[in-house]
Amino acid sequence: MPMHPEILLQAVPPIPGHAIAAIAATGLGVWQLFSAKRGRWHVLRGTLFVIALGYVALSGLFITRSADGSYSWIHTLIPVTLIGLFYGVAAVFSGNREGHGRSMTMLFVFALVVTGLFTFVPGRIMHSVVFGT
Repeated sequence: MPMHPEILLQAVPPIPGHAIAAIAATGLGVWQLFSAKRGRWHVLRGTLFVIALGYVALSGLFITRSADGSYSWIHTLIPVTLIGLFYGVAAVFSGNREGHGRSMTMLFVFALVVTGLFTFVPGRIMHSVVFGT
């Protein structure tokens, strides 16, 4: 089954960047979960993860589901994601490694994996990219 990335790349901005950042954050998140913690590589991947997920959340503010500009229920996760990112970063700087790990893991699961699954619902762009129109 061939994928159709041209559908995503031809979408109206910021959808392509939003999706690419979400894919990057997901890859970085998986890598973080299964890699050694601490160290410069963990910090680098984590920094890139925070930047990518922050972009995903903020760019989501400019993505509406229809021409009338209405938001869907999934947009309620934008402030939750931004607060989670703030808490996760603040936790590591305050020395709360357990809180940092828990916050970042929950962000990965809920802000990327769970919401990501909803992008494959028929009628959404990622469904068309993966399964065709």
